[in-house]
Amino acid sequence: MKSFMAFLLGVVLGAGGVFLGQGYHVLRTADGYELVRKTRPSFKLIYVDVRQYRAEDWLEHPQLAQAVLEAKKGHLIQEAVRMRVHQAVDELLKKVLPDR
Repeated sequence: MKSFMAFLLGVVLGAGGVFLGQGYHVLRTADGYELVRKTRPSFKLIYVDVRQYRAEDWLEHPQLAQAVLEAKKGHLIQEAVRMRVHQAVDELLKKVLPDR
């Protein structure tokens, strides 16, 4: 009976993993973890560490960006874009004002 219960527990955990993997993105952010519903079921980008994501990374993963926006978590994308603009301005200032 113990082996049947272990088997049943494994089936339930496996089914839950498939459901989670197909239906949600698990995002690792600077503030912790975020669960975002996927726009289309798939096994792509189940776990994504977005702490170091740049604006270009979001552009490379439009389905992820769309899911994040639909989940009203656009601040994750805004931070990446803000950092890219900040870097571009710093690079420009270094070229224009080399003594800075």
